[in-house]
Amino acid sequence: MREKHRNFIISLVITGILVAFIFLLNDRDTALGASFGAYVKLRMSRYISIIAGTAALLIAIFFRLNKKNGYTNNLFYILPGVLNIMLGIGGIIYAVSSPNGNMILHDFLLNLLLGVLILADVFLNTVKN
Repeated sequence: MREKHRNFIISLVITGILVAFIFLLNDRDTALGASFGAYVKLRMSRYISIIAGTAALLIAIFFRLNKKNGYTNNLFYILPGVLNIMLGIGGIIYAVSSPNGNMILHDFLLNLLLGVLILADVFLNTVKN
């Protein structure tokens, strides 16, 4: 198994653990509603994944400009891509299943774009040293 495929699978497992963590540690009863705690954690993970994805993409661009090509197989480059893709897909699923999901869809399109850019760079990488 190639290193990038192994790192992709590890990233899926880490993302699954993060999702389980968000839902298991959800505050059941708050004054603002039953799902407010999960919503806050989802928004925080959205912003953290955007920052991590942007930083990883900028580091990859820096490595490309310096003619170093090994960064795209790195777990810390693939993980923000997988996390952003999963958040973007989750936003699409919520937008389709909810009557007022358009706001969520607009919020999570940036996550989907970042995830697609990173994973396309990883799996469609044709640049040689």
